[in-house]
Amino acid sequence: MKKLIVGLLLCCLTMVSTAFGQAGAPVRNLLWDGGFELGYGNNFWGTTYGNQGPVKRSMWSDGVLTLNQTVASRVYVLEEGTYSLCAWVKRAPGFEGEESKVSLLLSNFNYYRATQKNEYSRSFAVPAGAGWQRVGWSFEVQGPVSYYFHVRISTGSPAGSVLVDGMSLTRGPVLPEQLPAAAASVEAGFW
Repeated sequence: MKKLIVGLLLCCLTMVSTAFGQAGAPVRNLLWDGGFELGYGNNFWGTTYGNQGPVKRSMWSDGVLTLNQTVASRVYVLEEGTYSLCAWVKRAPGFEGEESKVSLLLSNFNYYRATQKNEYSRSFAVPAGAGWQRVGWSFEVQGPVSYYFHVRISTGSPAGSVLVDGMSLTRGPVLPEQLPAAAASVEAGFW
């Protein structure tokens, strides 16, 4: 009987310590290649509206995206709940004196003949300065007409004025506190 009680106590302590150890763990990014390390043509991100030409490949460089036009992710299945959409942005060289903004959108409008959609979007001013700035917010997905969502990133004029890195879509209200590290230390892509 004494061994049974000690065994149960150890089991309970193990479960409690595991639960507390996971509470501080980083949240998991639901987006594949959120750091843009894989480059153009990776099937995770692409320019919208059928622009498949090689001129768009120049938007992807060294794991950073120069936002020349709207970029969209592949489709992800999301259930109801709280999510956070976040990006790390900064002004591109040569655009330090101009106002810049970036818009983040989560949408389940995936088919041009769809008649209903759920969209969650916000626009953010990109502050002047050389450092990366975090933009993002948390929102509640409730009663979606479709569970298939994609992320879109866009900017107003001037095109190419914003650099984007570290895109993330996570469950819960927590935004990443720092720019995610690159997945690899070498440049990768389809050039």
